[in-house]
Amino acid sequence: MYVKSFCLFGLDGSSTIRDAVKGDLSDELPMCYTTGGNRRLFDGWFCPVPGCGGKVSKGWNLHRHFIERHERDLVKLPTDQILYPRCESCDMQVNPESTRHEGSKLCARLTARKVQREAAVKSARSLDQRFTAYGKELERVEVFRYL
Repeated sequence: MYVKSFCLFGLDGSSTIRDAVKGDLSDELPMCYTTGGNRRLFDGWFCPVPGCGGKVSKGWNLHRHFIERHERDLVKLPTDQILYPRCESCDMQVNPESTRHEGSKLCARLTARKVQREAAVKSARSLDQRFTAYGKELERVEVFRYL
């Protein structure tokens, strides 16, 4: 069981940059999912995103699953008192009382991935720029081959 609502905060085999970052190019708001009472089925948590099928043993692992698989969306566990905010560096939802996350290898890896993804989004958006010469639109090329 899951509950889905819009969040007003926070924010693969592709052949082109645009395909790789298509979720980041959309104007859709991130979704907030709340896990239902499904914990005791296997003494863990099921991912509440329809069609995902992810299973984790701890709540922290569900937050990690979300940053890895559903990076735009947020999740709230029934055991959490609040909807955890995102880390300013890597965007993973973390307990605000946690002091160790920002120095972790996971945060460093996710921060590097975030920087790389932001560069890819910027590159994909640059492809929206149109150029003309003598009134005719010029052909766009995403990949250059050096001979």
